[in-house]
Amino acid sequence: MTVGGLILTVIVAFAVTAVLTPLFRSVALLIGWEHRPDPKKWKRNANPHSVRIALGGGLTMFVGIIVSALVCSAVLLSPLQHQLLFISLLFATCALLLGLYDDWRSPRPVVRLAFQAILGVLTVSLLGWVKGLPALLAIPITVFGVVGLMNSVNMMDNMDGIASGLMTLTMVGYALLGILTRNETVTSLSLMVAGATFGFWLYNRPPALIFMGDTGSLMLGYLLAVIGTFLHGANSTIGLGNFLLLCFWRAFSLRTRLLWSCGGGGMVCP
Repeated sequence: MTVGGLILTVIVAFAVTAVLTPLFRSVALLIGWEHRPDPKKWKRNANPHSVRIALGGGLTMFVGIIVSALVCSAVLLSPLQHQLLFISLLFATCALLLGLYDDWRSPRPVVRLAFQAILGVLTVSLLGWVKGLPALLAIPITVFGVVGLMNSVNMMDNMDGIASGLMTLTMVGYALLGILTRNETVTSLSLMVAGATFGFWLYNRPPALIFMGDTGSLMLGYLLAVIGTFLHGANSTIGLGNFLLLCFWRAFSLRTRLLWSCGGGGMVCP
């Protein structure tokens, strides 16, 4: 993959998302798909948002990733890489639909976890698992990683710009690892996500104008897990490092969730 191809991949994802997000926000507010803060969870006059906040921003990132993938696959990737990219984005679509259903209907946690576990098993079956450990350990760890990272990004999405900003930085790091290990699938997919999340961050940074919702956080969490899984191809230590990344994301998401719920940002501590 050429330098020009890498630049094209990230620019397309960024441009599509950056252009679509304000348009989608207007439509979402028009139909009433917006955030309504629970007064029981906020201290008096502590809500930092002075304007209406649209929901469902994950859809704009998804479109940006898909458009970039179409451009990238048409001119840059080999047939095998096409297959890996197609399966990854197909499963990411399933994660997005689960998040969309969660945003609209709020199913029981056990139902959501069951679907996430099924997605993890399908990922192991068709895309592989992390290396560096015996298969009997690596396979369940990979499934756990898919479920854990989907929920970790979801938990991170409770403060303006945190989830989208950290995803951008993480994907840039993954892209660099992809370049170093000559893994074009990792490099291209990471840049697609980085461009889309940065384009969305422009409107999600404090004070946010739009939230990604479960629609976006579950999709991004799945892509975070599957890209890390792809990295096992060049070095088993890198594949095992994805598990360590899971531990970091999980610990950081729990920490920020705790700080937020106990007064950070104006919420009433339960």
